[in-house]
Amino acid sequence: MSKKLVIGLAAAVVVCAVIVAFVVVMPRASLTHVDDLVLKPGAKLHVTLKNGGKVAKTGSLAYEIDGKRQGDVAVSLSAGQTRSYDLSLDTLPSRGKHALKVGGDTVSFRALRPATYTISKLKPTARVVAAGRRVDVTCVATNVGDTAAIVAESGLVVPPRDARALASAIEALIGGRIDRNALASLARKRIETLFSLDACLQRYTDLFRKAATPEEKRRAEPASA
Repeated sequence: MSKKLVIGLAAAVVVCAVIVAFVVVMPRASLTHVDDLVLKPGAKLHVTLKNGGKVAKTGSLAYEIDGKRQGDVAVSLSAGQTRSYDLSLDTLPSRGKHALKVGGDTVSFRALRPATYTISKLKPTARVVAAGRRVDVTCVATNVGDTAAIVAESGLVVPPRDARALASAIEALIGGRIDRNALASLARKRIETLFSLDACLQRYTDLFRKAATPEEKRRAEPASA
């Protein structure tokens, strides 16, 4: 083998090694998730980007919906970092399923009509909240009476008479920023564990036994045979 051939092969190996190393460590902002979009004026797409490279990624990425360019997003990600961004839209897409492309990645999302609801004067009761949670319903409730204690971490509680906070909580569930199925499952377990008939009867029994006088406790004991 000639000296020139050996040198050429060695140079090729070095070049390949440099290319492989560059591919491994080079920064790459990958699109990992996009929330569903609620169609309303000024709506933005909430996305998650991850830098899978070994060095920081700084710059801008173009994004488009169904092949139509919408704009650029300024990205600043350290090595291995995951971060959320809000993407402004030139025009809102129509209702239905769409494809979002950021950089070289494409993820589908749904464009949804805003939820419509009417807030009327109701007399909130804990029984209404508990009943809904027995059938795996995610609860968004106002903080009145015992509601917050019943819901706890298994639902969303907002201040009373705050329509904006209520709407924001509902949109978070609809848009997927909060796992409503997980909350519904947790709510059912909480109701069955703490507020079932057997659980309530046991607490009442313990309370009466604690409050009873020695004479009342003696009379309550079953007579010996």
